[in-house]
Amino acid sequence: VPGVADAIQSLAKDFSLALVSGSNRKDVLWALESLKVRDRFQIILGAEDYPRSKPAPDGFLKAVDMLQVEPHEVLVFEDSFAGINSGLAAGLHVAAIECTNHFNHDQSGAHIRIPDFSGVNSEWVRKSFSSSGKGC
Repeated sequence: VPGVADAIQSLAKDFSLALVSGSNRKDVLWALESLKVRDRFQIILGAEDYPRSKPAPDGFLKAVDMLQVEPHEVLVFEDSFAGINSGLAAGLHVAAIECTNHFNHDQSGAHIRIPDFSGVNSEWVRKSFSSSGKGC
C-alpha cells in the first residue's frame, strides 16, 4: 500500500500503535517483518486473539483496553465494510483506505476516506482529528 511503511514510522514517534487483523498472527507478523515495522507496534492481535471477528468490535476493544486509552482517542485505518463497522461499533474514529478496497465495499460510514497512506503522518492525524475536537 503506497506510503504505509513511512506512515507507520512517522506515527510511531508520537502515538502508540496497535494492529488488529482478521488474519492469523503468523501471517500478520510475516507482513510486519517484511515491511521492517514490527517493532513499531505495541499491540499485535491476530484472528486467534479475540473471540468474534469483524464486524464485531471485540478485537478493537481488546486493543483499546491493552493500550489503556479511551475509544474516542483512537484512529483506525480500515478498508472493508466489516472493518469500518467494527471500528465504529467500538467507538473509534475510522479512516477508510480506498486503494485496498478490492471488493468495492461500502466505505461511506467512515469518518474520512483517503486514497492510500501517502501523506499520513503525525501532523496529518492532528490536523484531521485533534483540531476538530474529535480526539486522537
